[in-house]
Amino acid sequence: MIKENFTVSPKLKNTAFGVIGLGLLLVIIGLFINRVPVEIKGTTENHFAWTRFWANFLLSGFFFTAVGVLATAFMCIQYLANGGWYVAAKRIFEAFSQYLPIGFAVFIILILAGFLGHEHGVNALYEWTNTDEVAKDEVLQGKSPWLNLPFFAVRVCIYFGFWILFANKLRKQSIAEDSEPGINWYNKSMRTAATFLPIFGLTFCMASWDWMMSIQPHWYSTMFGVNVFAASLVAMMALVNMTAVLMKRAGYMSWINENHHHDMSKFMFAFSCFWAYTWVAQYLLIWYANLPEETPYYISRLHGAWKWLFAVNFILNFVAPFLLFMTRDSKRTENMIILTGIVVLVGKYIDWYLIIMPNSAKETSGFGFMEIGFFAFFAGLFILRTASSLTKANLIPQNHPFTEETLHHEI
Repeated sequence: MIKENFTVSPKLKNTAFGVIGLGLLLVIIGLFINRVPVEIKGTTENHFAWTRFWANFLLSGFFFTAVGVLATAFMCIQYLANGGWYVAAKRIFEAFSQYLPIGFAVFIILILAGFLGHEHGVNALYEWTNTDEVAKDEVLQGKSPWLNLPFFAVRVCIYFGFWILFANKLRKQSIAEDSEPGINWYNKSMRTAATFLPIFGLTFCMASWDWMMSIQPHWYSTMFGVNVFAASLVAMMALVNMTAVLMKRAGYMSWINENHHHDMSKFMFAFSCFWAYTWVAQYLLIWYANLPEETPYYISRLHGAWKWLFAVNFILNFVAPFLLFMTRDSKRTENMIILTGIVVLVGKYIDWYLIIMPNSAKETSGFGFMEIGFFAFFAGLFILRTASSLTKANLIPQNHPFTEETLHHEI
């Protein structure tokens, strides 16, 4: 059996803390630079762009939360499919899943910040939290049994409670398997995976409705949850693939070969295509039906300042990865994996930016210090959490029934 443990180098730790610190600094600078005029008692004063602040907090916070929960779901899919190839990188998936408590803290902060006033937290993002708006809007009144703050907070706790419970359970079973030969722990993980997946499918779709679709509460799409799922899986797989490359370059995980990268790249390629299918299908269904309650989402994004970003979104999330990963060799080449991974991650950020910003930050939105700062801040936290988790177990599972298969994986 291969024994290899990861150690967080001072350089990696300093880099992560540096990224976090830089992110915080850029956010503070962004707040002071992006001040917006507010009319108070007949006079106009410049105030901090708090709505943009909280919209970016949600955007970057959700980005890495989605990666964490999809890493858990993907492991469960592989358990039930008897997948052996992914075991070489299984510890990376497990490490990503350990980010979820930080994601939970993000949404708790959003909820608690709402008590500071109408410019903060959930109040800054969601129209349905404003009782005056709800009182004069029949649509919001009809949705109020679901879209109300107490029930919203309860659902956040339910979603994360379930995800964190099963992510930790899978992790503990995996580590326990290292010290106990046989398939007892593997069978327990199979049962855990079988329990997790159907509930995950429901809770993840509901979470995407709650956190993102309800920013524009008069609009809805039955394909929204599936579209966000596809985007999340591509982002997660891109980060796993890139992390595997970087681990090898740092002298770890030498058993991961071009065949493992090929399989991970195929998932990036395939689900980029699936994302494009759901994205285009959602648009075509709404365009063809032309129902008044459905069209405002696209009208606001196809005109004005957003239209060029709408086109860039499709290019980065489908056209670019499709062309870059079309050949077999490109899926197996480390430099191409890094390049395509960066393109995909930028594309996913823009995809979710277009979902959140036009109806939350609105005219105060843009791209500058605040956007870069928040992403850097959460990226630094993600790096620290992932690195810390990687140190707590052997880098390749011991006694897993498919360990030998993954070490000799070839396609």
